[in-house]
Amino acid sequence: MHAPGVTVEQLPRTSFRRKSELPRYAVRLDGTMIGRVETHHLDGARSLFYFSHALHPESGEEHRLEGGIDFEERVDVVRRFWLDPMQFPQHLGIRR
Repeated sequence: MHAPGVTVEQLPRTSFRRKSELPRYAVRLDGTMIGRVETHHLDGARSLFYFSHALHPESGEEHRLEGGIDFEERVDVVRRFWLDPMQFPQHLGIRR
């Protein structure tokens, strides 16, 4: 279950020639596109992995965040980054 105001929709394939292309999902908060989640199959892994890409709310710059096997968690990471990017200083190039 997504947080209030969050919607997820599958994006169209980038190429109709590649039938094996894994799905990508747009993540929106109150109708505003805030990032996406991409599906990947890692060599040797049994589960699919999901990687989050979030947009910075001020600059619009895209940041690749963590990957994992829990889709809902990846969606929530995108939401949390949008609300407070400073929770993720390692992805902003900030060292603590």
